[in-house]
Amino acid sequence: SKQPCNVYLNETAYATFRSLQNAYITVNELCDGQIQEIMRYTTRDREYVRVTVKAVGVHHNELGNQHRALGLILEATRAKSKILKPNSSRRYQIGILGDTDGNGEYVPLYVDDFHKVDILVLHLGTFSNKKLGRGGKHLYIKGVSRVLKQMGNKLEKNRASKKIVVLSEFGLELADEGLLYRKLQPFIESHSWRLPWSRPARWFGSR
Repeated sequence: SKQPCNVYLNETAYATFRSLQNAYITVNELCDGQIQEIMRYTTRDREYVRVTVKAVGVHHNELGNQHRALGLILEATRAKSKILKPNSSRRYQIGILGDTDGNGEYVPLYVDDFHKVDILVLHLGTFSNKKLGRGGKHLYIKGVSRVLKQMGNKLEKNRASKKIVVLSEFGLELADEGLLYRKLQPFIESHSWRLPWSRPARWFGSR
């Protein structure tokens, strides 16, 4: 691309792709705990907006048996003044947990890091039954269930507002819509969820 582009990668990916840096692409290493400003702009109603991304260390077995995976928290802060003071600005957060091990030992750490976000994106990985353990690849169904349960308990205890949870990466990228619905049905029913769109009841027929 001939348009300037900033790419932010974790340590493992940075070591692999930093050689691609050129006049149009800047490759940056992103480390656990780092907060990087990625955008500032002014809206039509003259509000000032600052967008940052925060890197959060998570647990995922990467290629080469590396364990430097990162989750991300995107934060947009809006205010009438260029000086974004906490008491005079509004903040919105989207948390992306990414590829993470669903072991019960790690889940409390995820909840502590991401419970304040407004929208949480969880990668399921696959609907297949996988053995969960230290150094695993994804949350899987059990891991997602653990995150939702513990997150709900923490929010209820703190009397916090409800969150929007987005499930992604089902491991069914090439499946037709009907198969995806059939796989989702028991999982959604077990958590009293509703799909955000409607489809004919035939999708929920016998499996």
